Order: sequence, then C-alpha cells, then structure tokens
Amino acid sequence: MPADHAIANLKALHKAIAIAAAYADAGAIATLGVPPTGADTGFGYIRLGAALNDGAHRIERFVEKPAPELAAQYVESGNYWWNSGMFVVRASVWLAVIKQFQPQIHDACVRAYEGAKLTDGCVVPDAEAFLQSPSDSIDYAVMEHIGKPESQFAGIVVPLQAGWSDLGSWDAVWQAMEKDECGNASSGRVLFEGATATYARS
Repeated sequence: MPADHAIANLKALHKAIAIAAAYADAGAIATLGVPPTGADTGFGYIRLGAALNDGAHRIERFVEKPAPELAAQYVESGNYWWNSGMFVVRASVWLAVIKQFQPQIHDACVRAYEGAKLTDGCVVPDAEAFLQSPSDSIDYAVMEHIGKPESQFAGIVVPLQAGWSDLGSWDAVWQAMEKDECGNASSGRVLFEGATATYARS
C-alpha cells in the first residue's frame, strides 16, 4: 500500500483488509476500491464484476485515469469504484502473476534478490540486476490483465468506505483536514482574517 494516503476511519480500513485477506488466503488478488463521491480524473477506476456476499465484487477490469466526461459516466453508472492502489495478496501468488504477465520484471527481481547482500540486517538487492527490470506501474503491468480470459488469477475488489484520500492535490489536503467555522484549515502558526474555505501552511 502507498504510504502517503489519508484514512479517516481506521476501524473501517481494518474491516476491509480483513475481508480482503480472506480472499487473498484463498489465492485471489484482492484490492481495496473506494466508492466514488464525485467524477475525479485524478484516480484510476475499477469496473465492478459480479457481486459477492460480503459487499465485494469480482474485478471486471481496471481503467486508468479517465477524461472528465468519461469519469462522470463512470460515477453515474454506479459500476465503477476508485482504485486506491492497496492490494492484499499472497507473496507466492504475486510472484506467479508477475511471472505470467511480466516475465522480464520477474526475472530481473529474482536475479536482484539472488545477488543481494545482507548489510546491517537489511537485504540490499543487487543494483545492476534490478536496473534491468522494465519500469512500469503495477496497474499497467499486472492489474489490467486481471479479469481477462487469459488470466488464471481471480481479482476481487473490496469496498473501502473509510474517508480515504490519496492527498493528490492541495485541495485534497484541505478536504482531509479539520476546519474552523469558516471552512479554513491550517498547519503551523497561521492567523486567518476574513478568509473562508482556505488552506494555509506556515
């Protein structure tokens, strides 16, 4: 999972992870999807497949960041959730799916691990071998293949309704912060005078 996201409700996050972990334990690739609150073009989207008993869905396909008109259609349809970028999967399954869809990435990582050195309790992969890996996001490299007929791996999306934000803009930072009665949010020593709906960082 990314390290720079904001989560307002940790209990809801833990519940979603527990559901996703049960699917992962059975060999599926589980991801946390966020039911959209608007037509945001800053996120990738997940098209929902068949519904499952616990609110989760099978993944039909991943869609990269859409144009505004398309994002609006996705949200209106009710068949798409935002892609949070959080995945729950067994290491053995993850290695197998990368080997199937991205053998060059898999081979480079295996060589980097086999040539690794143990330094002060840290595993340091072999840099030369690792640099041979193609550079690609996990969404393009792997997840866009999940749900296609050639994939032998099941993809599951679990709803995350926990006040999630990826803090991808200053507006998103403002939205995630506590505000005063005028809608202002601040960090550090700030004095507001006649300001509304403002974020200030000192």
